[in-house]
Amino acid sequence: MLVVFPLGLLATSVVFDIIHFSSGSAFSASVAYVLIAAGLIAGALAAPFGAIDWLGIPPNTRAKMTNAARHGAVALLIMPDPNHPPGMTRGRQDR
Repeated sequence: MLVVFPLGLLATSVVFDIIHFSSGSAFSASVAYVLIAAGLIAGALAAPFGAIDWLGIPPNTRAKMTNAARHGAVALLIMPDPNHPPGMTRGRQDR
């Protein structure tokens, strides 16, 4: 269940971003911002449990060497820069 909430929140934020860009609605931009923040917080809460699962995989197995390590690396790469909060911090401004 820990993985489902961040995925759902972040995927739903994309929908609200599309609504914002197509209609210019400031409310949908705010909803997308909150969904992104909640998704990142939920992902940060799920990360330690993923690390515990990864540490439980026996060494020198295919799962440990390729799939799980790649998944963890990608998860770390997509985390945002801590100096810039999530949302529309640069670029087009709301009207």
